Amino acid sequence: MLYLQLYNEIKQRILQGQLNPGEKLASKRQMAKDRGVSLNTITASLDQLAAEGYIEAIQRKGYFVLSQKLSLKEPNQWQLSEIEAESQPAIDWRYKGVDPEFPVATWKKITMECLNQDARYLTEKGSKLGEHHLRETIATYLWNAKGIKASPSHIIIGSSTENLLLLLVKLIGKAKIGVEDPGFHRWGDFLKANQIEQIPIELDQEGANPSPTDKKEMDLLYVTPSYQFPTGSIMTIGRKQELLEWANQDDKWIIEDEYNGEFRYQGKPIPPLKAIDSHDHVIYLQSFSSLISPALRISFILLPDSLLQKFKEYPYYFSCPVPRLTQNVLAQFMAGGHFTRHVNRMRRKYAKKRQLLEEWAKNFDNLKIVGTNAGLHLLLEIHATTLSESKIVEIAKKRSMALSPLADYELNKKRRPASLVVGYARADFNELEAGMKLLEEILNLKKRELSDHND
Repeated sequence: MLYLQLYNEIKQRILQGQLNPGEKLASKRQMAKDRGVSLNTITASLDQLAAEGYIEAIQRKGYFVLSQKLSLKEPNQWQLSEIEAESQPAIDWRYKGVDPEFPVATWKKITMECLNQDARYLTEKGSKLGEHHLRETIATYLWNAKGIKASPSHIIIGSSTENLLLLLVKLIGKAKIGVEDPGFHRWGDFLKANQIEQIPIELDQEGANPSPTDKKEMDLLYVTPSYQFPTGSIMTIGRKQELLEWANQDDKWIIEDEYNGEFRYQGKPIPPLKAIDSHDHVIYLQSFSSLISPALRISFILLPDSLLQKFKEYPYYFSCPVPRLTQNVLAQFMAGGHFTRHVNRMRRKYAKKRQLLEEWAKNFDNLKIVGTNAGLHLLLEIHATTLSESKIVEIAKKRSMALSPLADYELNKKRRPASLVVGYARADFNELEAGMKLLEEILNLKKRELSDHND
């Protein structure tokens, strides 16, 4: 805008000492004539400068420069630069994202319906717990799909797992948390910053297996029992009962993260730990990032009674970080059956992607897929190779393929075969095929003889 250009020009001349304190500026008419602009443009510029204290207007005399602390020169560069976007590899097998198929038309239609019903979603602040309609819908979903009895009053909406974990940290205070090893440790630095000490918990065939010392030291245990990340194992009912007994007797907490428990491709879904928690010591956590899209930034936590009481005493300045409109669109998306249809459609698609990888791995003696037939990733063990995990990742990166080594998810490094955590949700079938071919070349894989395969 023209008036801003003139405003900035005069301001910089004042700050750089080109216009001295007490000096009179040219008249408005003269400025308008010199610059070929309207008198209104000149007046707007000078009024803004006067409002900010760079000049003062004296009636019938004109505009005069006020004294300023001079800026000898403008900085030639910013000290902080924007974080550059990560370059996208041609083949991405890392665990991240979802399939790009999204019900855009349905989401758009529901968005307009929500706005027509109540435009206050855009102008008024909602409940700090999150929209009641969404919490009601989630409570119904938990009962129908998971067998979890939940009151909407105990559900809190957040923008991410980290956001909700931060809330827990504030409610529980300084604590030690047991985490599965290997496990999902992306928030390790966050925990350290909030004085939360991590205790690595070993895994066995039944799931997380804390030692007596671990049980004594830790205040919370963070687990993924329905589909352990990244090994893909399922916690047995015996281990679940054992952990619940420990939490009840020692008055400790278990955080159950069911990050993508809906995606099970054989048999029925595994009942969550929370469904058998009769003493209310399980904090249930779930995100819609893998179920619908990470772009929604919606997760939720189901708090036990005692922690909910603490939350009610939480300072008034805490508020739900998710836009009200987005929450209400999701609520109607779920209530209208669109969520179930979308998850079912994605389950079929993800099952085909996983099957493609499994059938490919069966062709080679030195490849083994670990874990149950579920989730959005699989663990690929590579046997009889001279290449280390890091070397495989390095070679693949040079050929524009991104891989995640299992070592990235371990706190305590162990002796084991080279292993990759393969995420197949976001990749399309052509990308999966290209990745298979490239790994065959990198690992110098030789297919089994046909007779051996038939056996």
